[in-house]
Amino acid sequence: MKSGLSSWAVIAATMAMALSGTAEAGQKYDFSMVKPLVPVGTPGFELGPFHDFKLRVTAGYNHTWRTGSDTPMDRRARDLSLGLDFRVGDQGFAAISGQIGRENVDTQPVDFPLDLTNSNTFRGIDVMAGYMIVPGISLGLVGGYGHANAAYVFAFDPANELDSSGNSRRFGGFANAMVPTSLGLLSGTVAIVRSSGSQDYDPGNIPPSTDWSNTLGVVDVTLTHPLTETVTLKGGVSYSRILAETAAAGSIERDDDWFTLKGGLLVDISSTLQWQANASTWLGNDTNRNLRVTTGFTYRF
Repeated sequence: MKSGLSSWAVIAATMAMALSGTAEAGQKYDFSMVKPLVPVGTPGFELGPFHDFKLRVTAGYNHTWRTGSDTPMDRRARDLSLGLDFRVGDQGFAAISGQIGRENVDTQPVDFPLDLTNSNTFRGIDVMAGYMIVPGISLGLVGGYGHANAAYVFAFDPANELDSSGNSRRFGGFANAMVPTSLGLLSGTVAIVRSSGSQDYDPGNIPPSTDWSNTLGVVDVTLTHPLTETVTLKGGVSYSRILAETAAAGSIERDDDWFTLKGGLLVDISSTLQWQANASTWLGNDTNRNLRVTTGFTYRF
């Protein structure tokens, strides 16, 4: 069992950072006769070619569970992230984000039907950089690294606590297109993200270590709709497909594809401070269910 926040949640956070950057870049241009959305905040601090800085603080809760299976699984994670978004020149944009969190997992490995309880702590960093090649169309790269430590026990011997640690890496690219409409800013993104990792266990564990990797493709459509001058709604759907995978030892076979339904609320508290709340859930996944909720603040300077 891989420790730390599930790879899907990490990829989702990385993609959200990338989509946020492309949307911010897009709002500066008038792509059509339709008036583009008004950017949040005011023109702010500049340092050489870098400007329009945004500091983000976000708290998240992620729940993944399995139903109707002989091998139950329940993962609950809480995470806190601190990120910085900024523009580079007229067409470039970038972001960096750090995360820390804790996850509790109750499951049964495939190899032997014994209840297993994990308590994980994890931390990581993600980066994103993109460039608007023509008004409304952007290309970019995302990458990240994570580390997790886990303490786990089997039901037959709860007093015998064992330890493990693992590392994960992710890298990918995305293409984004944006079109202002009468309802708001319509954004479409295609991304491919490759994740890999390894896990080492205490001496005596069988196996003593395991490796895993997967390549995930995502197609995302999001509409940002200004409800009032200070309140904005966001909604969308994405399609995810596992293009290639090498599963970790003891893992359950997962669905090859699924949809994610998502929504969000953005409220401008002032010209520089914004509160955000977002939620998402999986649809069409026969193996696992997922719910993710986040809230936080963005300060522009």
